[in-house]
Amino acid sequence: MKRLMGLMGIGMMVAGVSLAAGRGTGGGDPGRAIMDHFSAILKSQSFSATMVFSGSSVRQKTPMAPMEGKFQVLQGMVRMEIDMTKAMAAAPGRGAEGMAGRGKMIVISRPDKKVSYLIMPGLQAYCEMAFPKEAAEQAAESAKIDRTAEGSETLEGYACEKFLNTVTAKDGKTAVIHTWEAKDLGGMPIKMTGKNDDGEATLSFKDIKTGKPDASLFEPPADYQKYDSPQAMMMSGVMKMMKMRE
Repeated sequence: MKRLMGLMGIGMMVAGVSLAAGRGTGGGDPGRAIMDHFSAILKSQSFSATMVFSGSSVRQKTPMAPMEGKFQVLQGMVRMEIDMTKAMAAAPGRGAEGMAGRGKMIVISRPDKKVSYLIMPGLQAYCEMAFPKEAAEQAAESAKIDRTAEGSETLEGYACEKFLNTVTAKDGKTAVIHTWEAKDLGGMPIKMTGKNDDGEATLSFKDIKTGKPDASLFEPPADYQKYDSPQAMMMSGVMKMMKMRE
């Protein structure tokens, strides 16, 4: 399942969310090449949508439960909000117990400030993370991407051009990603499917509304407690859960 999550990362990186989550993005990562390709589009667009992610792994018989979240873009700034409690509750054999305030998660990417915020409303807390330096230093070494046009299709009321993207990393590993790119959104992909030897994943957007979201949504709440790292913030959630059980 670990490598399937890598497929999820390919889709998320289009939105800059991998950087927002504080993950490294080495120049040979296929997701880096995809993100680089669409980064200029994100800077020119402003819209809100519902993001839907689903995936399956060849190593597991049961596919992942679909995960929905709110997705907003304001001229390069990205906000993603996911309720992990719903996804956990829908997963076979799992429950949402013990989330310790971590059920709802908000990730904000601020390329203009070169930082990202991980916000936990249940804990009334957040942490600020600097973009990984290697992302900029290794940008010139990003993976190669070959694109082949596959016709057109209408999705969510948007006329889209469909492309087959074959991404090859420096180590020779490849990922095949199909994108449906909306013309009226400057070529923003509103659906992506990724596949490799370990599984496949789909990331799509629905209920798309054009227009600028409120700029305040891309800042952490002023009354939330700030932590130095995600680990410290998560630990505070564990401590609160333990106190509740006493």
